Amino acid sequence: MKLKELDVGTIDNADRDVRLKWVQISSEDAARIRRAAEIIRPQARDIVKRFYDHSFQFPQFTQKVGFADSSRERLEGAQYQYLLTLLDPAFDQDYFAYRQKIGEVHAKLDVKPRWNLGNYATYSDIIFPLLAEKLSGDELTQTLLSFQKVFTLDGSLAVESYVDGLMDRLVGVNDRLSPVARGLAEGADQVETASKEIADAIAQVARGAGEQTESLLQVNHDLETILQTIVGVAESAARQAEETEAAALDSESVQGGLNDMLERSQLAASQGSDALAAAEQGMHSVSDTVKAMETINTAVVSTSAEIGELSKSGQEIGTITETIAAIADQTNLLALNAAIEAARAGDAGRGFAVVADEVRSLAERASRAAKDIARLIETVQAGMKRSVDSMASVEKDVEAGAEKAREAGESLQTIVSLSRDVNAAVSAIEETAQEVQQTSGRLATRVTEVGALAQNTSVVTVDARERVGELRERVSTISAIAEESAASSEQVSASTQEVSAQIGEVAGQSATLSELASELQTFLEFVGAVPATGAPTPINRPGARHAA
Repeated sequence: MKLKELDVGTIDNADRDVRLKWVQISSEDAARIRRAAEIIRPQARDIVKRFYDHSFQFPQFTQKVGFADSSRERLEGAQYQYLLTLLDPAFDQDYFAYRQKIGEVHAKLDVKPRWNLGNYATYSDIIFPLLAEKLSGDELTQTLLSFQKVFTLDGSLAVESYVDGLMDRLVGVNDRLSPVARGLAEGADQVETASKEIADAIAQVARGAGEQTESLLQVNHDLETILQTIVGVAESAARQAEETEAAALDSESVQGGLNDMLERSQLAASQGSDALAAAEQGMHSVSDTVKAMETINTAVVSTSAEIGELSKSGQEIGTITETIAAIADQTNLLALNAAIEAARAGDAGRGFAVVADEVRSLAERASRAAKDIARLIETVQAGMKRSVDSMASVEKDVEAGAEKAREAGESLQTIVSLSRDVNAAVSAIEETAQEVQQTSGRLATRVTEVGALAQNTSVVTVDARERVGELRERVSTISAIAEESAASSEQVSASTQEVSAQIGEVAGQSATLSELASELQTFLEFVGAVPATGAPTPINRPGARHAA
């Protein structure tokens, strides 16, 4: 659903006629005001001066003037023009737009309605005595009533535009909150996917480490067999003359063992490469997870700030509601006093009594509406508080998740380093196995030359024994590294499970944020700030936003 844009709305002829009839402004009222203008217009400058003599007594008013970078001279010029339009009321499009513009400016400067409505009381206090000096009887009464109707119309237009300005700010908060909530939910899904990829990669590393360990145990067993065979060859060297045939058989056994060892070392090298690739892939996945967690953290901080601004807007609306309720109560009291005065006037005051009764009824309705709005605002503010608390919890969870992801990254870096060491060691095994295989081949050849090469055979067997001892030490080292790699994989797997659990909590908090955004959307639909799906179209009001 697309939000509506705020501007100074255009009031069509039908709406304008309804408003004039509602306040009971007729052509006779316009004529009375124009006749009274003959009395007031010569003193218009003095009236405006007295008007601002009163206003500038209040520090709150002077602060607003300073904030707007304005001056009394500029204000008096604008007020003088307004007074002239009031004394010659056309009640056309320009007349209504001028009043709406006043309310829009008041909203931008945060000039609350009580100041605007109080201005009309000041005008009444200045203008009515001037009229009483020149008019009397029913003519005075009807003229004062006509001015009061126009004051009511002008004040209502300005206040409506002011309220629309505040609603525009609330709609802006909703515009910013909705995409943040959606972005947070999408970020949680991305992090969850990355976490699963990390878990799969770690499982592959663990399997590779286990296979490496098994292969190394087999190589160690083969080396033990080779060593025993070489010892047998060394012992047989002293009896080569008598046991040439037995030595030849032993040499063949050594050759077969070396071939087996070479094949296993090549297999270990291949598995080590696979383990290294899996570890590097896991490290990249963890890096992506950390970036995603940082993105979520940024979104959470931004959302907390936006919700704080929304809470402030709710407080401002609460203040406006209190003002509306106070105005309604005061209007009700004034209507009651007017009814009493009309009763005292007898037949001449009957029409005025009817108007007073209508005004009192309108004030009571306004008071009830203000109370309803206050209850709604309390509900929204309670929701904002829950949202702030939830976002604080989310922020902590995201920070903890990011820390766990960084720990996983460090563990994977360790695994990568260890895997590289394993690959290097396995390569050394392969090279040594090839050397031993070559030596064993030479040994088999020389066994056939027992007599002439007996001493040389003894030297070769001693050398082979030393090499096999070194090879056994290397195999033991590689086996220990593989066990450490498996242990590290288990540790990283546990950390990944913790991250997955925390991601689930973030997803829950995202759902809560979405619910709060939905509550705000419902409130905006209720007050007419956004178009409500399936709801009846609200009555047109100045400054109302229209769907783009």
